[in-house]
Amino acid sequence: MVINFLIKALRDGLYVERCLETTYELDLYEYKENGKEMGAIEGNHDDRVMATAILIWICYNHQLPTRISTTPCNNRKRRIISEASM
Repeated sequence: MVINFLIKALRDGLYVERCLETTYELDLYEYKENGKEMGAIEGNHDDRVMATAILIWICYNHQLPTRISTTPCNNRKRRIISEASM
């Protein structure tokens, strides 16, 4: 799922990879012989590809956290803090 999204993001220009080592790993990433599994060619690494794919998937598919406030902003009491109040 995340690799397919990375492929789509790279194809559609949503993400541009700037790390040379990661582009080398992307070149060596392939479908395995059974046609279902994916990974790097034997003897190579795919950790940068996986980390990038997970990062891109999270960035585009999850919302930013929102702040939940139980009190309205205008009802807060403001205190002036100075040396005399300490």
